[in-house]
Amino acid sequence: RTVHSLRAQMSTSGSLRFNNIYHKRTVGEFRLNDHGVKWRGENQSLKEVSIPQERIKKLEWSAVGKRFQLKLLLRREDENSNQKLAYFQGFRSHILSEMSKVIKEKWSRDVKQVKISTKGWNWGDLNLKSNAVQFAVNESRAFELDFATINQTTCSKNDVNIEFKDQTVPNDHEILSQMRLFIPSIDEEESSSSSRSSMTAQRFTDALTDKANLGYEPVDLVTSFKEVFLITPRGRYQLDMGRDIIHLHGKTFTFSFKFKNILKLFLLPTPDEHRLFIVSLREPLQQGQTQYPYVIMRFAEDDEIEVALNIEQEEIDANYAGQIAQDMEGPAYDILSRVFKALSGTKVFMSGSFESSSQQKCIRCALRAHDGFLYPMEGSFFFVHKPAIYFQHHEIRHIEFMRLGGKGSSSNDTRMFDLVITLKKPKRDSVSRKRESVFSFTGINKNEYKTLFEFLAPKKSILIIDKEEHVDRLSSTLGAGTRSRGRPRGESDAYVNRVRTEREPQKSKQDDMLDDDDDMSSDDEEFGLNETSTSESEEYESRSEASADSDSSYNEDDEETKKRKPEESSSSSSSSKRPKNDD
Repeated sequence: RTVHSLRAQMSTSGSLRFNNIYHKRTVGEFRLNDHGVKWRGENQSLKEVSIPQERIKKLEWSAVGKRFQLKLLLRREDENSNQKLAYFQGFRSHILSEMSKVIKEKWSRDVKQVKISTKGWNWGDLNLKSNAVQFAVNESRAFELDFATINQTTCSKNDVNIEFKDQTVPNDHEILSQMRLFIPSIDEEESSSSSRSSMTAQRFTDALTDKANLGYEPVDLVTSFKEVFLITPRGRYQLDMGRDIIHLHGKTFTFSFKFKNILKLFLLPTPDEHRLFIVSLREPLQQGQTQYPYVIMRFAEDDEIEVALNIEQEEIDANYAGQIAQDMEGPAYDILSRVFKALSGTKVFMSGSFESSSQQKCIRCALRAHDGFLYPMEGSFFFVHKPAIYFQHHEIRHIEFMRLGGKGSSSNDTRMFDLVITLKKPKRDSVSRKRESVFSFTGINKNEYKTLFEFLAPKKSILIIDKEEHVDRLSSTLGAGTRSRGRPRGESDAYVNRVRTEREPQKSKQDDMLDDDDDMSSDDEEFGLNETSTSESEEYESRSEASADSDSSYNEDDEETKKRKPEESSSSSSSSKRPKNDD
């Protein structure tokens, strides 16, 4: 490990300057003068930290490893400010005398030396200060947790679980993401006869939530949805929706995220008469090592509720006209999606014009060992639920239909096929947390081959491997099947004819599309999506003008699909009597 040299310089004005001082894991230059403290990172893109001496309430000096740390206890700038502590570390021991002298002369303050416990004990006393949680062993500080670094805390019996906010660090660095404290329970007689505190795990959790401002004020509560079933994170939760934040309260864990963290909203039907409401997050929820980039809720289509919103009518008329009302009733998925859309200002996207052989908006398949539903939409694919994977068409390098059967194929190959999607750039899997670029959706019923190919083939942004072979396969299959139903010999399917006319220009562009990764590059975040996609299905707002009880408003085809239907009438008539898929 490289040891950086540390030097202090005294300028003519009497200020101190130290190099190689760390602040929030970043090295930089630390300055101390008459006006206060300044820190500037070596990376010029980082914001300079400037703290006037009037804001500094106390100064503490303590050992951190082989170096020393200067902690500043700050006064609040205003009532809404949460910054109370500032840490600078990397000082050598002999700097203390020189720094204390300057601070005494210029600020008329003393630097307090704090003794750190080095016994290595894992039991001691918990103290809640005004700005941090302190753990002490024999009245010597072992460690402290700044309130500003805590994301949330939950309680389960005697365990207190503290989760920390995500930090941007290099891949080879390790960070503390979670800490669990055990607070033993004691009876009243033991508490009265002992000097031990009567603090229980639940009381400590409530006190920490209050002091660290992890909760919310009751006046901020807009409405609550009780007993909502979530697929991820799994369990039944109570949704408390505030003006700018949502709290998910479960039996074991509690999650929170702000509306500005919402990237997209989806409302998708399932074959078993349920609706999935999916919240895509910019920064995923985290429980230990598990991340949840999507919050997936499931509702029965016949589940109806009544909700009262804690919003004045004047505010509704001014900001949410036509979206929500003070008193709402109807299907649970409809009410929840409308409230989410209004408060977050985010569009709700729905399934497009695709219909499977059994008239569903999705197809059943498996991703690795997990069974789920794949939703082919107008501009994207969405697989739910484990792992939930979303990618738009412009992120796809190519698509390949595999295991379609032939000579030497097994009986299973004649009943099932696979859809392999290869992306231009790897995407992280929320379950394995590995970056992958090839996703194989297996076990798709053979009845879906024609419907899926006909949906994907006209889309110019998607390259299908061996597209002409699939056209010939469908042409021969349809020709044999439709002549017996009255189609004259030699008359081919209208859709196949149209694809054949497009085959040559499409074929000439295949190689260019494979290599041109930058033409449709995406600025999506790791788990993110583009802000809008005009090619996707109509958003919820345009379809919700009808009554909330009308399911037809959720399944209307867009105009482009309606124009295409006359051309596909012959092929659709030939498949109208196909047996439904039992899956």
